[in-house]
Amino acid sequence: MGQPDIQWEGKYLEEAFESDSNRIVFSSARKFFRKPFKSGVCIKLCLEGEEKYYINNHPFLNRKGEFLVNNNESEVSVDFESRSDSKGICIYLSQDTINDTYSHLIGSNQLDECVTTEFPDFYEDIYKIDNSRFSAFLPFLKNIQPDKGATIDQKIFDLEHFYFSIAEALILEKVKIGKVTDTMDANKKSTRDELYKRATLAKNYIHSSTKEPFDLTALSKNVGVSKFQLIRIFQSVYGKTPKQYDLIFRMNRAKDLLESGDESTISSIAFQMGYPDLPTFSKAFKKVYAESPSHFLRNF
Repeated sequence: MGQPDIQWEGKYLEEAFESDSNRIVFSSARKFFRKPFKSGVCIKLCLEGEEKYYINNHPFLNRKGEFLVNNNESEVSVDFESRSDSKGICIYLSQDTINDTYSHLIGSNQLDECVTTEFPDFYEDIYKIDNSRFSAFLPFLKNIQPDKGATIDQKIFDLEHFYFSIAEALILEKVKIGKVTDTMDANKKSTRDELYKRATLAKNYIHSSTKEPFDLTALSKNVGVSKFQLIRIFQSVYGKTPKQYDLIFRMNRAKDLLESGDESTISSIAFQMGYPDLPTFSKAFKKVYAESPSHFLRNF
């Protein structure tokens, strides 16, 4: 007998507000596993904890205050387990809603240019909610979570308008990122988009691999480019080499753990960040913050 398609443990997993193949799924789970499936376009907002997703077998670690976007034809799976519940909201948008919204934006001259009649794929990546248009929707979405007890009158509330507004925000976020890719060193837009996707894949591998030492060879292999090309495109997008970015990310995570007061020892944090011993971890921490982790903790 095979493994079930979905396994979860937690407070709730509820689907709501369905309209023309658009819907919202609320979750609060300490354990969640789902086999690969094609979900359609989806925005996954993490409100508490962290959630581990795989899109086309590539890892994406979605943490509190962040959201993940996946495309219509992508295969998505979920696999995480934590001591406390992670809270999330998944907003599923139909391709018709995306296309209709894109056509409206073109017709109302809200987009700089029209390349195709159907909107191209989104950049699959982790984004900060506060730095996006989705921050405007967050208070409402938090308020209608199952454990909040709030309700909305669906006879009055315009669900169709709500989903079109979400699709509009998502498309405009894509356009904003597209302006960043236009500065990359490649003549064709399709090439620039592909290079940007490789850089974001590398970033998300780094975010998902803190328990292992940094390995540029493995990273470039997972992303599908040479080490030289990876360093070049990564630096053009993030302003740092993958190794520099990895160090800063690990130390920022370590700092968060030190500040959380969850009784983790400095040695255990060092292990979680992929360091074999405390002196090596302390040296790396001091390189970023100009003080040892023990000194930081005393002054916190």
